[in-house]
Amino acid sequence: MNSVFSRGQHWLSKPLEALIGSADPIARLGLRTINKRFRLESAIAGGKSSKTFFGKDLEQGDLVVIKLLMFPRSDLESALFQNEIHTLHHFDDIQPRITPRIIASGELYEGDIMYLVTEKVEGRTLERYLQDDLSFLNLNGKLELFHRVASCVAHCLGPGWNHRDLHPGNVLLLEQTPIWLGPSLYSQPDPKTVLLDWGQSYCDLFARFDDAPPFIETLHGCYFKSFTASLYSSPPEIFSEPEYQHRTIGLYDSWSLGLILHRILTGKNCFEFRSLGDYAQSLANKNIHTLIDSAASQILRQGNEHSFLLSQLFRRLACVDAAQRLHAGSAARVLWDLTIEGWRPASEAEAIMYIADPHSFVPEGGWKYSRLSEIDEG
Repeated sequence: MNSVFSRGQHWLSKPLEALIGSADPIARLGLRTINKRFRLESAIAGGKSSKTFFGKDLEQGDLVVIKLLMFPRSDLESALFQNEIHTLHHFDDIQPRITPRIIASGELYEGDIMYLVTEKVEGRTLERYLQDDLSFLNLNGKLELFHRVASCVAHCLGPGWNHRDLHPGNVLLLEQTPIWLGPSLYSQPDPKTVLLDWGQSYCDLFARFDDAPPFIETLHGCYFKSFTASLYSSPPEIFSEPEYQHRTIGLYDSWSLGLILHRILTGKNCFEFRSLGDYAQSLANKNIHTLIDSAASQILRQGNEHSFLLSQLFRRLACVDAAQRLHAGSAARVLWDLTIEGWRPASEAEAIMYIADPHSFVPEGGWKYSRLSEIDEG
């Protein structure tokens, strides 16, 4: 397997030592263009190890996003950056598109600086949407919003990928209207939603290749032994033995989906852990179960026609025992049945039976639109 990096020309107007520790890379580095093609224009807030900028492709005239990793502090930090590039290349030909299109990547200063250039996708992050527009959404609007997120996550799990850094800031809602029903029952739904920041992503298949690049070996040697993702997106099993984490990796993102579901429905964060230690303490003293019960009750107390089923869906996603957690594909199926099929459980007992295995449940009279492409768990 060849490296995803290529050497590139660059333009730097300041000496190399001026780059170290710079708070403003554009001003301090004098780095204005990459390969005489990609011009850095304005910094984007956020990012832990890398710096991200809006820019312009001078060759094509298009707006782009440029991410830089400067002077990696460890092999793991470099591997995470390379992993994002590797993952974006993999998703290039997968439809519907759930990642930004990669345009270029490479190294400057013999690897001291790495860069990644992607298209600038027009849309708003889920975080911004929740802050600005959540109060204007009725229940149906909230359900469609979560349907878009769950369906997008289910599509990435289909080819075996786990995002592992899923939070509202990494979910981009496109300006187009989602497409759920196409010209035929087997048309592929398109939630018009993109996931950002794939450095933490994991695909077990690539670790099994004999010719896997070194960064893959670095990642797979550290993933289940160190904490590198955001606290929001990290499920309780990060404190478990690596073997257990590996067995349940396909349910990692379901935990984050549960927190996102609660946020969309209530406008509140499910947990307010101050630190990783605070999170660990809540697991040790079992207080996290009380917090989950309270969050589920908040959903139930909304008293709408779906509140009981949605509270049960939240419990299945935000389940401390990963082995009992609901798959993202099942969560997408639940929203499909509620919003597209228009199904309603006849009783709480039927709702409980349904949420135990949404894929196997068939209502009296059958489904109108369900098809394999929508409900497949991958």
